[in-house]
Amino acid sequence: MTSCHTTPHSSLMAKKEPKGDKPMIKTTLRLSQDVWREARVRALDERVSFQDIVERAVAQYLKGAPRTRRGSR
Repeated sequence: MTSCHTTPHSSLMAKKEPKGDKPMIKTTLRLSQDVWREARVRALDERVSFQDIVERAVAQYLKGAPRTRRGSR
């Protein structure tokens, strides 16, 4: 069984990281073990960080997903 460090909240403080001048937000998310493992293996295969895999996936989702308004009546 694997374990991972989790925190009960996301940090809303932006800080500069080695990704150029873009401020980065640190956050915590929960993934199914199967999705986490597949993404981790893909990151290792592509020699990129797990963070890069997640960021690319979210960016791709945002490009293709139509924007909807929640709570609109």
